[in-house]
Amino acid sequence: MKLEKEILSAIQTLQGAVGSLAVDVQTLKKDVQSVKVDIGSMKVDISLLKTDNISIHEQLGSLKTDNLSIHEQLQFLIDQSASKSDLYHLEMRMEARIDSRLQETKSELIAHTDGFLQLYQKLEAEQAALAVSSARHDNYFDAIAAHFQLTL
Repeated sequence: MKLEKEILSAIQTLQGAVGSLAVDVQTLKKDVQSVKVDIGSMKVDISLLKTDNISIHEQLGSLKTDNLSIHEQLQFLIDQSASKSDLYHLEMRMEARIDSRLQETKSELIAHTDGFLQLYQKLEAEQAALAVSSARHDNYFDAIAAHFQLTL
């Protein structure tokens, strides 16, 4: 009997263990199902990431093209713009031209002023000659008027 009790006890222990294993199997099945759902969700996320990656790759390609265009424009501006040296030489040439023109203008102004003074002096001489001539004529007219006894 003792053996039977031990066997019964062992069977009950085994039944408890099998029941516990059945619960563990059910829990494991639920966990596996949850993992499957998570994997399905991850597949969707990976698909979305692939789509985003393709979009990002296309945008990077567009940015590279834009960057090349900007680089070409900057190079054009660099090639077409004047350097400090070019501007310095231009300034020196402009100063030389301005100095030359200023000197020419100064010479012309002096020449015109001299010509005006000479004309003024000639005019003064002619005015003096006319004054003398007028005075002489006045004297003649006064003598004639006195001779004919006229008052002027």
